[in-house]
Amino acid sequence: KEVDMWQLIWAMHKELKEEYVFAPGNVAQSGRLQEWINRINTLKTLQVRVSDSVRDGKKIVVFRIHFSSDMRIFAAFRNPKLIEKLTDKEKDVLDVCAQWISENIRKDMPNFLKIKKVHDGIVENTTYTKPYHYTPELILEGKGVCSAYTTACQLLLHMLKIDCRYAHGEVSTTNTETHAWNMVDVNGEWYHMDSTWDD
Repeated sequence: KEVDMWQLIWAMHKELKEEYVFAPGNVAQSGRLQEWINRINTLKTLQVRVSDSVRDGKKIVVFRIHFSSDMRIFAAFRNPKLIEKLTDKEKDVLDVCAQWISENIRKDMPNFLKIKKVHDGIVENTTYTKPYHYTPELILEGKGVCSAYTTACQLLLHMLKIDCRYAHGEVSTTNTETHAWNMVDVNGEWYHMDSTWDD
C-alpha cells in the first residue's frame, strides 16, 4: 500500500537507513510499486530503487533509498546522533545556521518577527542561480533555485521551533513551470511565503 511505503521511507529517514529487505511476495512486489517509485523519483530529495536479490541462499527484495543532502541535514537536526553520518559540508550547514540564529534572533522576539528575519536573511544573502537545488549551496555559497530557498527557510524555521512546510506545484508566469515555496504557521494561522519570488 502506498501509505505503508511512505511510513517506511520516513522510518528509514529518521535513522538515515538506506536499505530495507522484504521477503518476496509482499508489498514490495505489488503491481503499483513501480508507478509509485517513478512518481517518488521525480523529487530531488530522495531516490528509490527496488531490486530482486539473493542473500544467504534466499530470495529477497531490496528497497534502497538515496537521501539528498537536504534530507540528511534535516534527519541529523532532528536526531543529533546522526551528525556523524553527515559530510563535512553538511555539518557546516547546521553550524552556519546555528551561528546565524544566535546573531540575528532573540528568544523574546514574536514568531512573526523571527519568520520575517529568516525570510529577509535568505533574500538578502542569496542570488537566484541555476542549477543549485540544495540547501548547502544556498547556505554556504549564497546560490540556489526555488527548492534551495524553500528548504533553507524550512530548516532555519524548524531550528526556531516554528512549523514550516515545503509546498510545490505548477505556477503560471510566461510559461507554466514547477515552483516551490513555504507554508508557515504564524500563531495558528497558515500563510504562503515565497522567498524566491521575493528576491
